[in-house]
Amino acid sequence: MVEKVILLIAYPGCALISIVGPLVTSGRLFQIMDKVLHNRWAYSYYYLTTEPVTLFGTRFGETPNDNYMIDSSFLYSFLQIGVIPFLIVTTLMIGMICYYVRNEKKTELAIIISFCVLGLSDPFFFNLSYKNLMFLFVGELLYFQTSKPYWFNKGLPAKEICILRCGERRISLDTPFYGRIKAGLCRVRDIVTDRENQLLVLFLGIWVIVTAIILACTWSVHVTGAVDRMEEWEYFRRVLSTGMFSGIFGVVICIIAYWKKGGMVKDENHA
Repeated sequence: MVEKVILLIAYPGCALISIVGPLVTSGRLFQIMDKVLHNRWAYSYYYLTTEPVTLFGTRFGETPNDNYMIDSSFLYSFLQIGVIPFLIVTTLMIGMICYYVRNEKKTELAIIISFCVLGLSDPFFFNLSYKNLMFLFVGELLYFQTSKPYWFNKGLPAKEICILRCGERRISLDTPFYGRIKAGLCRVRDIVTDRENQLLVLFLGIWVIVTAIILACTWSVHVTGAVDRMEEWEYFRRVLSTGMFSGIFGVVICIIAYWKKGGMVKDENHA
C-alpha cells in the first residue's frame, strides 16, 4: 500500500518540489538544496520571482549571465510552456501512472519514477532532442484505450454533446458534420490497427534517413569538437527533431494514402 502511494505521488510531488520548493525554503535549508542541486535551486528562485506565470508560456528575458537557466523539467513546463499545457501534461502523466500501478507494470513504473527524479535537475522532459520514454508510455495508454471498440461505440464520440439548453430546446453537436468526425476517427483507428508495424518501420526509417542526410551535409559547419558547447547541443537537438517530425509527416501521408485507397475500393464495390 505504501509503495503504491509513493508511486502515485511521485510525479505531482516532484512538480511541487520544483515549483514551490525554492519559494518556501530559506536560510540554511535553501543553501543545502542549492548546493545539492548545483545552483539550480537559486536559478529556479530567480526565474520564479522575475518571470510572469502565463497560461500558454512566455519567452524569458535577459539574465545576469549565461549560467542562468532552468534545469528542471517541471519548472520549465510551468513557466516557459504555460500553466494550461503544464496541467494537461500533468494530468496525462498521473493518469498513465495510475494505469500502470493498477495493472502492476513494475518495469515501466521503475523507468517512470527514475525519469521523475531525474526531471528535478534536467529539462529534458519537454526538450525534443531527448525523446522522453514517459510520453511513449502515455501514447501507448491512449492508443490502447482508444483502440477498444466500445470507446467509439459507447464513449464520447457516440454521444450527443449539448452546448446550450433552454427548456425543451437545445443546441448540440449531434449533426452530420459531427458524425463525419466520428467516422473519420474510426477510419484512422482501423488503418493504424491494421498496419501498425508498417507505419512504425516507416516512421523509424524516415527518422534515421533524414537525420543521417542532415548530419552528413551540415556536420562540418556546426561541429567543431569544442567541449560543452551550447551551440553544438542545439544543433543536434534541431537535427533529431527535424528527423522525428519528418517521420511523423511521412506516417500521416501514408495514412491519407491508405484512406484514399480504401475509399476507391469501396466505391468500385458499390458500383
